[in-house]
Amino acid sequence: MDYTNSTRPGGAELPAPRPAGRQRSRLLLGRLREEIACRGSIGFARFMERALYAPGLGYYDSDQEPFGPRGDFITAPELGPLFARCLARQCAEVLAQLPAGAILELGAGSGALACDLLSELRQLGCLPSRYLIRERSASLRRRQAQRARRRLPPACRSRIEWLQAPPAEPFQGLILANEVLDALPVHRVRLRRDGWRELRVVWRDGKLAWQEAVPNPSLRRHIERICGRRNLAAGYVTELNCGLHRWLRTAVRPLQSGILLCMDYGYPRAEYLHPQRSMGTLLCHYRHRFHDDPLLWPGLQDITASVDFTLLAEAGKACGLDLYGYADQAWFLLGCGLDARPGPEPPAAEWTRQARQLLLPGEMGTRFQVAALGRGVAGPLTGFRYQNRRECLAKRAPEPRRNRE
Repeated sequence: MDYTNSTRPGGAELPAPRPAGRQRSRLLLGRLREEIACRGSIGFARFMERALYAPGLGYYDSDQEPFGPRGDFITAPELGPLFARCLARQCAEVLAQLPAGAILELGAGSGALACDLLSELRQLGCLPSRYLIRERSASLRRRQAQRARRRLPPACRSRIEWLQAPPAEPFQGLILANEVLDALPVHRVRLRRDGWRELRVVWRDGKLAWQEAVPNPSLRRHIERICGRRNLAAGYVTELNCGLHRWLRTAVRPLQSGILLCMDYGYPRAEYLHPQRSMGTLLCHYRHRFHDDPLLWPGLQDITASVDFTLLAEAGKACGLDLYGYADQAWFLLGCGLDARPGPEPPAAEWTRQARQLLLPGEMGTRFQVAALGRGVAGPLTGFRYQNRRECLAKRAPEPRRNRE
């Protein structure tokens, strides 16, 4: 594997990894080669799982900093507290309906959202009974705990608990998944004139490479269900999240009543499988540059795929959840009061900077979407008062059921 500066499609030069990163990537590459040698090839979903989450070596389970200016990309909570201040108003509305309601954050990243959200809910007089964090990365759990110790008073910090598995007891409140779905492993497939092929990963000529294979029966059924009726040209490439139903079922199993909020970049299926999106949605982030070669430097770059929000809505229905809302992030944040600048802080220039990045179409405003699924909560939700495009995800989205208690 070449660790010198690399030029990717589009001409963007990527800086060479640092020595420690090179060594870690080589170790992970060695393990991938061993697995490929045993199996002949591995599916891309397996490669993505190992590249992102291999213990001690994967992108999210190492000592490198993924987030912020010193990392590879910036999430909405990393911009500043404005995102969390808006989200707090939606959380407060739901928590007001659920006595002793809690919050469960899935994949809490640097801990910025947890700290800012708890601080704002404290100001609103609506702290959750508990703030649970389910984080699979030991390295990120340590960073989240350190941030909480620095940033939060005891009244907030004492409510945080880290979980290794979903809550065993029935749960009431909110489940938050901010930029979580895009990092779930996906299969890659390509349409040929005689049918679909799976894109698998092999070792060839001293490096990782792609190899086409006939999909197994399970993947073939998934392809047919998602892509079967689409008029797509030969050569079309896309990604399929075959594990989304299983992930959602596990995530919401303890949810007795409450809301799951998913915030991520993606599309309804009609846009996800648009003919012009012929090379798929796979994207890699490395030192604030992006490119489309996921086989480069395993463990040193983020690998993501856009979310098929129609698939999320279908999975939610299968889990017995109602679809409460679906909107662009910009409209959701405006619905939560982003346009009502709170008090003297932050300064006007800083507030404007954060607002521009959260709202503008060229930034996060329309590329990021928000979907709300749940049960036992009276709607509508305030975040969707200006825009609710549920019909884009479901032809007949049922009205949210009211809590009968």
